[in-house]
Amino acid sequence: MKPSTKRVISILVALLFFVAALIFYSTFIKKEFTVIQKLRGEVVAKNQLLAEQQNAASQIRSLLQQYEGVSQLQKTISLVLPQDEDFPNIFSQFNAIAINSGVAIQMINIEVAPIQPPANSLVYGYGVLKFNIKVLGSYEAFKSFIQALETNIRVMDIKEIKLESAGSPGQKSPSNIFTYNISVEAYYQTAK
Repeated sequence: MKPSTKRVISILVALLFFVAALIFYSTFIKKEFTVIQKLRGEVVAKNQLLAEQQNAASQIRSLLQQYEGVSQLQKTISLVLPQDEDFPNIFSQFNAIAINSGVAIQMINIEVAPIQPPANSLVYGYGVLKFNIKVLGSYEAFKSFIQALETNIRVMDIKEIKLESAGSPGQKSPSNIFTYNISVEAYYQTAK
């Protein structure tokens, strides 16, 4: 065979292999490549879902750790805003504050106000206890009494303060002892 014929045959064989490779690629490899791409997409989606679920699980673990002390928080909130009137506790608070500040409680009157309806259905209403307290003491002791009421754990508002002389008219009293009439409102939660 002539060298030119050999060249033509080798070119035809190469062209035949090239066409065979294109046919093989289009029938087998292209279909499998599509399947592989689809599977890769599924793997990526499942990995993203796994990462999101792991993130959610770690956030839940974090929240559970944060709220392990919820019972203690609930007790503290019950001290700040009790779920009922809790008269004995508030009387003992008034008495302890008076003793610590150096004033003497002469009288306490209580008025239970109507329960305030809730602002919306997600929260409970609240009740108001109105106290009129009459105390006897020096001005410094009274200031200490008022400061202790303001910083007391239970939510209270001082509405009015009146100052009177400690003695009866015509009677002489020590110069720095006065009678103070204080109007205080204390609050509590209602269950309904």
